[in-house]
Amino acid sequence: MATSPLTPEQAAALSSALAWLAENSVGSTELTVDRAEIGLLAQGLDPEPTLIQEMQRCFSLLRRAAGSADPDLHQMVQRALQDRGASEAAALLAVDRVAAHPSPPAATAATAQPAGLQCAPITVDRPAIVWAALAPKTGAEHQLRVSGGPGQVVAFPEDRIAVAPVEFGPQPTTLTVMLTGGLPGELLWGHLSLTSRQEEVQVEISAHWPAPRLSPSSPSEHNEERPSASPLRVAKEERRRKARQQDDAPAEPATPATGYPPDGPAPPGWPSYIPWPPARLPELRFRVCEIDAMPQVLIPAGEFLMGSPASEAGRFDDEGPQKRVYLNGYWLDLHAVTNRQYAQFAEATRRTNAEWEQWNHDTYRRHPATYASWEEATAYAAWAGRELPTEAQWERGGRGGTTTAYPWGKRGELGRANGDWDADRVSSHANAVKYCQEVGQHPPNGFGLYDMIGNVWEWCRDCYDAGWYSKMPRAEPQNAANDGSRVYRGGSWGSGPRYLRVAGRFRNSPDFRGSNLGFRCAAPGPPGAPASAPSPVSVAAVLFPKARTAPSSAATPPGPAKAASGPSAAATPQPSPTPARVVAPQPAPSTPPPQPPVALTEGHPDGPAPPGWPSYIPWPPARLPELRFRVCEIDAMPQVRIPAGEFLMGSPESEAGRVSNEGPPQRVHLSAYWLDLHEVTNEQWRRFLTASRRSSMWGRLSALWRTNTQWAQWDQDTGPRHPAVFINWEEARAYALWAGRELPTEAQWEMAARAGTTTTYPWGEQPSCGRANGNWEGDRSYSYQSAVTHCSWVGAYDPNGFGVYDAIGNVWEWCRDSYGDKWSRQLAPADSFIAVPSGERVIRGGSWISSGGHLRVADRLGIAPAGRFGHLGFRCASPAR
Repeated sequence: MATSPLTPEQAAALSSALAWLAENSVGSTELTVDRAEIGLLAQGLDPEPTLIQEMQRCFSLLRRAAGSADPDLHQMVQRALQDRGASEAAALLAVDRVAAHPSPPAATAATAQPAGLQCAPITVDRPAIVWAALAPKTGAEHQLRVSGGPGQVVAFPEDRIAVAPVEFGPQPTTLTVMLTGGLPGELLWGHLSLTSRQEEVQVEISAHWPAPRLSPSSPSEHNEERPSASPLRVAKEERRRKARQQDDAPAEPATPATGYPPDGPAPPGWPSYIPWPPARLPELRFRVCEIDAMPQVLIPAGEFLMGSPASEAGRFDDEGPQKRVYLNGYWLDLHAVTNRQYAQFAEATRRTNAEWEQWNHDTYRRHPATYASWEEATAYAAWAGRELPTEAQWERGGRGGTTTAYPWGKRGELGRANGDWDADRVSSHANAVKYCQEVGQHPPNGFGLYDMIGNVWEWCRDCYDAGWYSKMPRAEPQNAANDGSRVYRGGSWGSGPRYLRVAGRFRNSPDFRGSNLGFRCAAPGPPGAPASAPSPVSVAAVLFPKARTAPSSAATPPGPAKAASGPSAAATPQPSPTPARVVAPQPAPSTPPPQPPVALTEGHPDGPAPPGWPSYIPWPPARLPELRFRVCEIDAMPQVRIPAGEFLMGSPESEAGRVSNEGPPQRVHLSAYWLDLHEVTNEQWRRFLTASRRSSMWGRLSALWRTNTQWAQWDQDTGPRHPAVFINWEEARAYALWAGRELPTEAQWEMAARAGTTTTYPWGEQPSCGRANGNWEGDRSYSYQSAVTHCSWVGAYDPNGFGVYDAIGNVWEWCRDSYGDKWSRQLAPADSFIAVPSGERVIRGGSWISSGGHLRVADRLGIAPAGRFGHLGFRCASPAR
């Protein structure tokens, strides 16, 4: 029979405060009025006298269960808490929490006492938690006395805390603690790590800085400085103002770039709740992401066996056929995104939902963030400077180097992962609160990753396709369709053994939210990331789709000019020379002649990347042994050397969507040439403008491109990695000459776009919305705003077999040739282009506004050289000498 004197509202408040009470006060011998009041304030509750008394009674009950392994005692305490007014779920969770905590020792080897504040003791030989209520004023100093050393104190930089001195000895030492940054939320969770060299035990102090609302019995040197208005309200309004200012600010890339090996010191900011190192494989690297303090591991480049064999017990049909898949190196979060991390995102972006708010209210900051839809998880990843992992990335990380049904072997094992091994759990919010655990409560896998199996399902980037494995590519597979259900993997606290296998894959709509569904993030690895084995794959690696702000150009400075090394163009076998024939003489350019070619270091796909290789392009883009890559010095453009040879230019009469100006097909021979890996970007065009403004040699054209307000607006509305559009043919050619190159001929463009294929599209005969940025659904109309919305970053889709990005779709590209309907009758068989002084110029490749017919490789159009459009850009070429 319930004996609670609380109203329903007070009972709900008590249930909310129990979580804080269980986590922060069990190591103490008593709960003072001041501390109970602070606990209620920390939960956003009013410290009513009745609630404070109930908190103290609940504290006494919880102390009976602290450190006890007696299940009958746990049930008695749980029932007593329910009699006091707590909900069943809150009571059960609180008892489970304190059962693992030891009782406070009678004597302590090291203590910490803040001057004038109530504080629990800590010991060097037995970790416990200390908390103190300190004024949230930047620059305010507070004193703690520590003894029991010798030892040292470490303050993690992300917690905005400075501590002096950093060493303490056997005699009592006064530590001066200063808050060095502003409040990121209503509480600042600070961590001081005290390490005793004698005992080799690390003890953590977790200091909560709520807004000061201390009772008269709790003195504070800052009481006279408190404003009459609510500090919480003032701080919240200031955070909202800053969030509005930062909405459009680019997300900073995670740092550091290379990571820390497992046999060295932990990366700066490594969280105390994750042991260092999580795994000791020498090829692994670890880091801590700057924006959300997420620890990550670098998964090495290499192959793995994806899917499950037909003999695996519990297998579903969509898990096969098994296929060897190659992945470039990539970073993967060590655990699922937590409530604490998601709360930072929700506050910064003002993007949240009531279900997650309730979950965050009912659990703890280190529980995985659930009730986030695929769209919300994608938004978080973009805010944090990362992406959701692809299915292949998730499965490779989940396997941890194994090939068995579970990361630890062929059979499910209770204690290895948080799952419903006994099939006795029912999906509900109350059960989620009861059964979901903090991140990192089970052993990590071979890569050091926590909870890849169980606890919560995890969203992946891919769309779901039951037959995907039979048609996915061997390198960097991703089902990048933009509609349909999305994949999630790994099982949860409510999943049976069949659903907890590594190969299990399931789906739901992108707007679905669940109490057993969370996520973790991934990011591309650094160029030249270590490989676990050499890869024979000859397919280009895919670049992550860009859902976030591109990295700063400062990260990829152009490499210095060096003498050429590696095989030269002369080393490539050449066919017997055929006289080149040009239909019309090339007119003298109205712009200065091209600059002499710059001697650059060439990179072989089996060797290191060339100097200055940009971070946004994986190395190598393609693994064909005859390819070479380099970075142009003037504009830092990565290029591929297209080998000399013949190809079939044009389209056959049987090709769907063909028009008469594409044929008949003709075999054309081209000498080797260099081609830009992607279209010229806004950032590169801006370099050209800056250089031309300092020069008087450009004459009439100089004034034209400086008054090109359409591109200027485009540059402002998109970003540095978007292709430069609203550029006419003359301006594009002037850029090419400035950069020491030329616009590609039609033949050069088509040979590179085909990349050795003869099909309608570079990937086959059928349209594919995940292969190129085009108007596949026919639902886009041309406007400036549509251009801003639908044009994507360079490299947002798979490269072709030569490593060339966006030859099909995104933006049309200028060619050097003049346009003619009967091109095949005019075209010479070797190294030729059609050059007449006036008339339309050729554009190729289609764009974001183009339907499937215009996205075919052979499609060609002609427009006036003065044309400027939001779907028209260019790339450059140069001969390979």
